[in-house]
Amino acid sequence: MTNVFTALPSYYVFYMTGVMMMGRLEDTTGYTHFVAGWEAAFADADSFIDRVAHLFELVITEQGFPMAIGCLPYALGCAWLGYRWTLRFLQAWHHARRRTAAVARRSRRDRAKAG
Repeated sequence: MTNVFTALPSYYVFYMTGVMMMGRLEDTTGYTHFVAGWEAAFADADSFIDRVAHLFELVITEQGFPMAIGCLPYALGCAWLGYRWTLRFLQAWHHARRRTAAVARRSRRDRAKAG
């Protein structure tokens, strides 16, 4: 996930990763040119329709496909890590529940014997 502060750097990382995966490193123009395209899409001087058209053109023709390809390794890696961490958490949680239930059974049994 990105936020307003990390969106453009993250998108640039995705873009560069996609460009490298596609073998087109000579086509890159640098971070300033990348950010300038996004800033132009949100310029205050344009109307809303012009902004949407510029953003659509930017994503479809220039940066969209490399960004879509470039985000895949990060998405798959984070999904795998999330799965592993969740699995580990759930296994520990189930183990703790079983241990708590066993202690409760022992406690009831001991009270029944004593009483």
